[in-house]
Amino acid sequence: MYDAVFAPIEAPLTDAAVDMLDPQPGEQILEIGPGTGRALARIGKSVGPGGTVLGVDLSGRMLAISARRLATIAGASSVRLAKGDARALPLSCAAFDAVFMSFTLELFDPRGGKQVLAECARVMRRSGRLVVSSLWRAEPPSLATRAYEFGHRMFPTILDCRPIDLEGMLRNAGFGVRRSAAFSLSGIPVRIVVGSPPEP
Repeated sequence: MYDAVFAPIEAPLTDAAVDMLDPQPGEQILEIGPGTGRALARIGKSVGPGGTVLGVDLSGRMLAISARRLATIAGASSVRLAKGDARALPLSCAAFDAVFMSFTLELFDPRGGKQVLAECARVMRRSGRLVVSSLWRAEPPSLATRAYEFGHRMFPTILDCRPIDLEGMLRNAGFGVRRSAAFSLSGIPVRIVVGSPPEP
């Protein structure tokens, strides 16, 4: 269902987020919540055989879909998949040059989102970067945002994301904001932010 309904709508924004990530040959990159693996494939090709991309997802079903997608794509041999909870990543500290999330952070409640960002900071290198795309809750919220939030309250298992103050969340977690770009998803504001890790 995700690939049929949501993926075609989100795909251009995920591609824009990967462009802002700007993965380089040889880098070690973590994607949290890769879903069906669209971004993993692109990032894997960019880091090349000298780099590694790890996709961590809580859903075994999504990981299976990602694995099938990656098996058909040339140049994706640098991609690895693992099952795990983003709030307690089973990964070493300072292991990655970059952490990437596309329409994932807004799946968590406020407490969970703080835990995810703390884990991102833990696994990133001091020179690293965090790139996040999410539905964005501007103030005052747009009519499309209010309609979506109503749908989210009524059908939370279908409209499972919620618009968030992405830049505010990153700053509250200690991240710097290097770059921020505004987009729209069917009239709902979207932000893509490139963040720098918190100061030690």
